[in-house]
Amino acid sequence: MERTRSGAFRRPRDRYDAQLEPFTRALLERAGPDADQVVLDVGCGSGATTIAAAAHAERVVGIDLSRPLVEFARRRAQAATITNAEFVIADAQTHDFAAGTFDLLISQFGLMFFDDPVRAFTNIRGSLRAGGRAAFVSWQHLRANEWLTLIADAVRRHAELPEFGGQARGPGMFALCETDEIVTLLGAAGSTK
Repeated sequence: MERTRSGAFRRPRDRYDAQLEPFTRALLERAGPDADQVVLDVGCGSGATTIAAAAHAERVVGIDLSRPLVEFARRRAQAATITNAEFVIADAQTHDFAAGTFDLLISQFGLMFFDDPVRAFTNIRGSLRAGGRAAFVSWQHLRANEWLTLIADAVRRHAELPEFGGQARGPGMFALCETDEIVTLLGAAGSTK
């Protein structure tokens, strides 16, 4: 655990959420959830983005594969008395969403890991109402992430590293790093601009 300026301890999960908070804020500013909208948060993890969106939306559903993270998100929402957020443990690629349920899809670093991205995006698209929108954050190409290359370079001085991906066409951290490929993927999934 890390000690904060006030001397209190911050858990690793809280530290991680604090590091991602600028992304969360930018995502929600761009997505602009409204008080009458139902929002789907794919890859919700420990629920920080879902809970932040719940402050603006009628209802938010967070979905993630990780049982421990979703259970943590549920406890976190309950402790904060957030009543318009719910959490589902499931794979968004195959989950049986009710058609036309959501007005808005959001995701913060959660859409890059599907085994079959076309199937996943097609499934998720089917959960959106007509005119539904999507906004998400994903990593740029490896060369744009100096924090990763600095670490890799430092480790490489002392040990051999396996090939570190850095390529589009995941699944993986950089699966959605190329704009043209995102447009092609969304088109193949039946989405329009």
